[in-house]
Amino acid sequence: MNDRRLLAILAPARSGSLRRREAGASPEEAARALGRALAFLEKRQLPWGEVRADRYGTSDLRDGGRRDSGVFGTTVALQALAGGSTLCQSAFFQRGLSWLLAERDDAGLWRYWSSRSPERIVPDVDDTSCAAHLLERFRPESAGADARMAVLRNRDSRGRFLTWFRPPGEMNDVDAVVNANACLLLGDDPGTAAAVAWLIDIVRQRREASSYWYYLDDLALYYAVTRAWREAKVAALWACRSAIVSRTLLRRGPDGSFGDELATGLALCILQGWGGMDRQALSVSAGCLLRSQRSDGSWPARAYYAGPTAPSPRSVWWGSPEITTAICIEALAGLASGAVEEGGTPLP
Repeated sequence: MNDRRLLAILAPARSGSLRRREAGASPEEAARALGRALAFLEKRQLPWGEVRADRYGTSDLRDGGRRDSGVFGTTVALQALAGGSTLCQSAFFQRGLSWLLAERDDAGLWRYWSSRSPERIVPDVDDTSCAAHLLERFRPESAGADARMAVLRNRDSRGRFLTWFRPPGEMNDVDAVVNANACLLLGDDPGTAAAVAWLIDIVRQRREASSYWYYLDDLALYYAVTRAWREAKVAALWACRSAIVSRTLLRRGPDGSFGDELATGLALCILQGWGGMDRQALSVSAGCLLRSQRSDGSWPARAYYAGPTAPSPRSVWWGSPEITTAICIEALAGLASGAVEEGGTPLP
């Protein structure tokens, strides 16, 4: 894939050219890195459309892991790549959508483990919200309303979204990232008002770390809130903007990274989503990702989410090069396309 076509894919509406900076990555370097990363994802996608998320027994993923067929890895990858209109017509993207559609159950819901897995689990709001949002956006003729109605009904006495689709009285839990993803599906709706107010309160009161169970980093919450505000137009979430941007920027190290490759990718997506990073700072941070990209075009697996069901102690973690790579593609797209404006929040 040549650089010109890649730029068209990643930036249907280009906002100007970028000057080459002495420090950090240039748009041309970012575009070449994205071409290699996209080729990696295309090569690694399973024939039926699934994008892998492997299962590990340690949080550092050093036990080797094993293949674990589930829906969520595909939703993460497709959401990350959904910003380019041409890419959304690619065989990779369309295979992923078709697989998600095939995994929808008779009630219009999704569960974590796929039909190809020997594991069984009840449907959940997280997988359902993310998969249904993608279908509503890219396959509206196939989306239906069942998922929306089921998610809206699946709330606790405070109006927050419960994680699992279980009968009343059975064990359930409330996770802030899951609630943000439910808001991504439902948008600015009376049914999301309580969840939105809760998310705003969590950020204002600095209670992020105790608000989620299935995720591992505040950046995962900020990423989900950013997407709900930007894509689903949940206007009230703008109240989180200042705190999210400032706390994300505090993670930035002297070299421009925000931690490991997954954390750096998430942070760049968050800051660009809120307009909280200028072009020079993005270039420097993107350079960290380019230097850590592997020869096959990927970035290494890092743990993104965990289990089992709350409140049991965490004993299993999921991640894959595919998930990290998809997030890094989204993070680099603005630089590669020239879509990052001058200004933003200046960084030292």
